[in-house]
Amino acid sequence: MRSGPLPRTRRLTASSAVPTPSLCKWRSNVFYNVLGSDYVQIALVAARSVDPNAKLYIEEYGAEKVNAKSDALFYLAQDLKSMGIPLGGIWFEGHWVTPQIPTP
Repeated sequence: MRSGPLPRTRRLTASSAVPTPSLCKWRSNVFYNVLGSDYVQIALVAARSVDPNAKLYIEEYGAEKVNAKSDALFYLAQDLKSMGIPLGGIWFEGHWVTPQIPTP
C-alpha cells in the first residue's frame, strides 16, 4: 500500500464547500466568508494555473452513501465541469467502525 501523496496530485479539500443537508446552504469558513460561494472554482482555477498537469479533486465527508450531501457534491462537481473548471474527481472521506460499515 502506498503512503503519502500521489505524484503530481494536488488535494484540494472542499469539505466546507458542500451545502449542509439540513440547512441547504454553504457552511461558513474563511474562504466562503471572503470569496463567497465561488471560492471552490477560484481555488481550482488557481491550482491549475500553478500546475497545469495536476489532478485536482474536491473532497467531502458524510457523502459515502446516497443522501442530500452526496447529491450536493455530485451537483457541485457537475456544475464545475459544465463551466470548464478543472476537476479530476471526487474524494470521499470516510470513518468507519467495523460493525457500522455502511451497506449500499
